[in-house]
Formats: sequence, C-alpha cells, structure tokens
Amino acid sequence: MDWIQDDPGPRVLVKQAVVGFAAANCYIIADEESREAAVMDPGTGDPAEVQAIVAEVEALDLTLKYILNTHGHPDHMWGNDRLKRALGGEVLIHGLDGFKLTDPERNGSTLFGFSVHVRPADRFLSDGEVFEIGGVKLKVLHTPGHSSGGVAFLGDGIVFTGDTLFAGSIGRSDLPCS
Repeated sequence: MDWIQDDPGPRVLVKQAVVGFAAANCYIIADEESREAAVMDPGTGDPAEVQAIVAEVEALDLTLKYILNTHGHPDHMWGNDRLKRALGGEVLIHGLDGFKLTDPERNGSTLFGFSVHVRPADRFLSDGEVFEIGGVKLKVLHTPGHSSGGVAFLGDGIVFTGDTLFAGSIGRSDLPCS
C-alpha cells in the first residue's frame, strides 16, 4: 500500500492510500502542530492493510482522535474496529447511515458475498457541523445520493467527498442499499 501526500496548505498534513476490495481512498488528516489526526474511510477487511494504516499513523507520530466514515458502505468502514482497537479515536458517521455499520444487509456487503458489521459509531455527524482535529477545522456537508447519510468534509482549501463524486464523473447513486 503506497501513501501519497497531498499539500492542502500550511499546518495540515494529508496522506492518501487506496485500500480494500473496492479500491477506496483512505486518508490520514492531521494537524502538524498538535499532531492530532483522523483516519477517513478505513474500508478494508484485510488486517495487513489496517496494520499499514496504523504503522503510518505511528510513523508520523500522530494521535488518532477520529475515525471518519463518509458513509456506511463496507468499502469505507470495514477497518473501523481494528483501527480503533489499535489506536483509539471516536468513530463518526452521519446519523442516517449509522445503522449500516452493524447491519450487513443494509450496508450492502452481502451483495459482494461478505457479511461486514462493525461496532456502532461513537457519535453521529449532522449537516453544517464543524469539528476540529487540533487546529484543523472540517465542516460536515450532508451529500445524500450515493448513500442516504453520505457526507463530504470541507476544510480550508480541500474537500473530501467519499463516493459523492467519482474522478471524471458524478458519484454512484443506483445501489439498492443507499
């Protein structure tokens, strides 16, 4: 798994890697001053990939504050429990997708021949909410379509869209488990 570093501006560290069976983007977002961090969309059932996320967070000397899910499909949340056991942090997801974390039928994993369920979220996000990772502020934008509780995270000079947008096209909105 290769990590690519983005440069959204001063103070913010963003690293991205592709994980899981559906090649989802997983991000580490950190405040370079406080060393607080979030991991967004750790959607892998592969323990080795989760360990690679853990290793990168540790190598960067970060403290995990949040595990963020842009929505409740398995390719975005499958690694939540392993990551939380290894590094701590609160699991955050929009309230309309919270039930998907614990229900394989409703999160769509059974469509792919899996039965993915993770622990419930620690807290639900809502549209317009602003939260901080150290001094880095992210605003929650509710973006239903791909999933009823899909969100994007807007920061200063950067936006993380989950599956709301796909590169070169709009995001997918035809799944039965939306």
